[in-house]
Amino acid sequence: QHQPDRIQARTIAAVMAHHERTGALILAEGIETDEHLEQALAYGATMGQGYRFGRPGELDTAPDTSYIPAWQRTAHE
Repeated sequence: QHQPDRIQARTIAAVMAHHERTGALILAEGIETDEHLEQALAYGATMGQGYRFGRPGELDTAPDTSYIPAWQRTAHE
């Protein structure tokens, strides 16, 4: 499993500290593999995007989003 380098580790620590202070949601970007997804969840991400979930495309051909909690979908529908 990939371990973050020193700069990445400091960035992750800063994001987590901000989350703990403010309750901000954590969005992980660039999730391309199951390993990336596992790492994002381990770091506390509650949302994510990347090729692991689907390639960019037209909105009218977007994949089914029924697995996304309703409170996250409503802002986009």
